[in-house]
Amino acid sequence: MRTAYSDVEIQAMMTDVESDLVERKETFDGDAPRTVREAICAFANDLPDRRRPGVVFVGVRDDGTPAGLEINDALLLKLAHCKTDGNILPPPSMTVGKHVLGGKDVAVVTVAPADSPPVRFRGRIWTRVGPRRALASAQDERMLNEKRRHGDAPFDTRPVRGATLADLDLPRFQYLYLPRAFDAEVLARNDRTVEERLAATKMIASVTDPTPTVLGVLMLARCAWPSRDTGCRTDGAADRSRGRWPSHGWRATRRSPIRAVADRTDSPGRFPALFVRERLQLQRGSAAAGPSSTARRRRPGERPRPGRRAARRCTR
Repeated sequence: MRTAYSDVEIQAMMTDVESDLVERKETFDGDAPRTVREAICAFANDLPDRRRPGVVFVGVRDDGTPAGLEINDALLLKLAHCKTDGNILPPPSMTVGKHVLGGKDVAVVTVAPADSPPVRFRGRIWTRVGPRRALASAQDERMLNEKRRHGDAPFDTRPVRGATLADLDLPRFQYLYLPRAFDAEVLARNDRTVEERLAATKMIASVTDPTPTVLGVLMLARCAWPSRDTGCRTDGAADRSRGRWPSHGWRATRRSPIRAVADRTDSPGRFPALFVRERLQLQRGSAAAGPSSTARRRRPGERPRPGRRAARRCTR
């Protein structure tokens, strides 16, 4: 979703006709403060689902030409106060700035679509129908509520942008995860494709959007191992199939999707980062131990076993 426009795009939007993304005001007097707040509320609701910011031009005539209005600090403060005066709830994400368009100063208010609509102005839901503002109907309100429920999906079902199906270990999903999660008879009668099964178990966003989710990355992410021979990153599964385990342990490279999830979970309010870090430590420990590990805890008073080098000295 876009959050800003370039100066060239703002210039083109000012001279173009009004639409569901553009509102023009010649001054900020009279009923303009109320109508500007209604436009901000409508842009934040984004009923047409443009997923692009709406723009309010102050100091521009209806024909798209600058009116020559003086843009000073007082006017910009009044426009910024539209967000925090308590009339628009929840407060939208918006920016206010002064631009030179057509050789004259123009105040530009950019409003980003809200993540959790509907947004209300004085308790009423405003939407944009082409170039005009309108109160939301019952159907419009249901659509906005459904958009909010879709946006409030649990963290583990949200897609990890930048990850692809190639980052998931599909054999592990088919031969390890599915037999443990479902009965054998159910799997035998299931004729779904791999993508449909991944979407049904929330490992990817959907069949049409096969982007791995946070859950899919945590459960099925491929890990990159540094090769002992060449020093290049290779797939750990290939090394294990040849009976060679990496000596450096588990490393999350820059392109590893599980590292991207760990970076996203560091911010407050996200899925607890401790869970991701515990999984990384478990993978690191299991990788360093290898499939033939016989590590066990020492009994009280038991001396530690000698290492390989010490054992070789004893046998000489």
